[in-house]
Amino acid sequence: MLDMCSLDVGSNKEQMDQNIIACAQIVEKGDPVRFRAIMALPAQYRPSLFVIFAFNLETARAPWMSQETMIAEMRLQWWHDALEETAKVALNAGMRL
Repeated sequence: MLDMCSLDVGSNKEQMDQNIIACAQIVEKGDPVRFRAIMALPAQYRPSLFVIFAFNLETARAPWMSQETMIAEMRLQWWHDALEETAKVALNAGMRL
């Protein structure tokens, strides 16, 4: 589910806004208390926190998404690979991580 809110470094602002909204919805559904805490913060901090906590929720539930251990490991490996690729793209674009 979080793959819909993953940030593509090359995305335009509208797409990034949609991605942040998707992440916020994941946090609101999965951790409503944390969602309200983030909403109490200044708006400039919210996008990063929504992405971080949506990622946290998604990776934390990976072991329970399947009764097959290999499937859970594949989900976590997918996230590892996605983060690694995102970091490479960001570094190539001259972004600081």
